[in-house]
Amino acid sequence: MAQHGSEPDRPPVRASDGDRQRVADLLRQHTTDGRLTIEEYDQRVDAAYAARTVADLRPLLADLPVPLDEVLPLHNPSAAVAHPSAAAVARRRDESDRLVGVALVVIAVLLVGTALAAASRGVFAFWPLLLIGIFLFGGRGGGHRHHR
Repeated sequence: MAQHGSEPDRPPVRASDGDRQRVADLLRQHTTDGRLTIEEYDQRVDAAYAARTVADLRPLLADLPVPLDEVLPLHNPSAAVAHPSAAAVARRRDESDRLVGVALVVIAVLLVGTALAAASRGVFAFWPLLLIGIFLFGGRGGGHRHHR
């Protein structure tokens, strides 16, 4: 049962309370502007609040100067945002891993530089070497402990 203008394999998009309220507000505005009578407004508002799908709401505004596709899209544009593709998730994870790797290298270089500067003055600084060891060898996987 495909709706006009929708994809045949996609079920109708359920109307939200915000969709219904938006239609009621538009109907009120068009009644104020003189495009609808009070009786038409009452009928359409009742139908708007009873609507289950976006396709049920669209005919209520079809004969009014309203950009229907902007006000009531037949598809759910937030679905793509709510459920990113596996490729997008993997790409973000790769970018995150790359940034973490770069940050660790920068920290290690700074700590090695500090240790070398301290050693050139004849001062043995153990703490930079300890931090280098923690960041390079002990920092990986610390947050992935499995508790039973």
